[in-house]
Amino acid sequence: MSRRIKWIYLVVLSVAAVSFGAQRRCGTADAIRRFYSKEPMSPPDLPFYFDTEHFRIWYDTAGYNQVFPGDADSNGIPDYVDSTGIYLENVWHILIDSVGYRQPLPDTLWAGDSVDFGGDPRVDVYLANTGAGFFGETVPRVANSDGVSLKATAYLEIQSDMRRISDEVTDPYPLLKVTCAHEFFHAVQFAYRFPELSEYSYFVWWMEASAVFDEEFCYDEVNDYYNYLPSFQEAPEVPLFTANYNGSIEYGAVLFPIFVEEYFAPEGVRFTGQCIKRIWELCETEPPVNATALFAEERGSSLERLYGIFSNWRFRTADQWAPGYFAEGQNYPLPACDSVDLSEDNFWGDVSLPPLATHYVVVPYAAESYG
Repeated sequence: MSRRIKWIYLVVLSVAAVSFGAQRRCGTADAIRRFYSKEPMSPPDLPFYFDTEHFRIWYDTAGYNQVFPGDADSNGIPDYVDSTGIYLENVWHILIDSVGYRQPLPDTLWAGDSVDFGGDPRVDVYLANTGAGFFGETVPRVANSDGVSLKATAYLEIQSDMRRISDEVTDPYPLLKVTCAHEFFHAVQFAYRFPELSEYSYFVWWMEASAVFDEEFCYDEVNDYYNYLPSFQEAPEVPLFTANYNGSIEYGAVLFPIFVEEYFAPEGVRFTGQCIKRIWELCETEPPVNATALFAEERGSSLERLYGIFSNWRFRTADQWAPGYFAEGQNYPLPACDSVDLSEDNFWGDVSLPPLATHYVVVPYAAESYG
């Protein structure tokens, strides 16, 4: 009889609240650091603007900051600018009008009369050459406390031609969609909590992971986030809520907010957006890991239980996927796993994990021996 080998996996978990302080696709975290170091920050000087209901979009049609060319509808506004307005207004409708997030704080809120922050309360968006590899950033203008926590006004800076990101990019519009969703959500985040310097490291991971979630929530068809999942799945022993300044773990960590939304969603619904919104409401007075723990308790669970279930989902990807786990899990890579040789007398070795980390061990077994 042929020997059939199946696989089981063991998961070693470490669960507790933890505090921690990139080739980076988004410059927002660096912009916050520049803000606190008082480095001069100002938007690019662009000659033209186009207004939508909620946004003022600044752009140039020539030179270093030239937008992707084309004006198919001959309305005198480059299609790239028109599309930026359409994408941003769609994100506004989803997040503000439908889910119920706070609006970004108007940049005139704490500006003196002599300060011109784009000329009106609309969210200013600057389409500029952000360089290779950078999609955009959300730049704080003024930070102030409302008596509950620090908040900030901000402007968005978005790559004016996404083909500059990489030689592989030929169609700039899918990346423009998700960048609009990502950077706008950072401005929304600042209306709940702008991290003080002492708590900056608590927030970077959650800010980026939830902003990438917003990409998928608003523009599910793009799936640019797939590119960041390997960095997260290859490092399951790096704790949640830990930013990595030499890579893109916090972007691939979108799997955690996706899990939270899918796990608590009503039957037949993938996302409601309400779970991530509630965690951000709690972030107004708590660091993200504590806010997530409070959210879990509100849902009759705990951070420990939620993390254990997430670790199971994280493995049930690629060829281990099954219905009932991540909706798009077949397209996700497996996490890094150790394998063991059961013929060894002592195959376990030593595993030491920080809180909110996982060590996966794949164990072969014979079906005829173990059922």
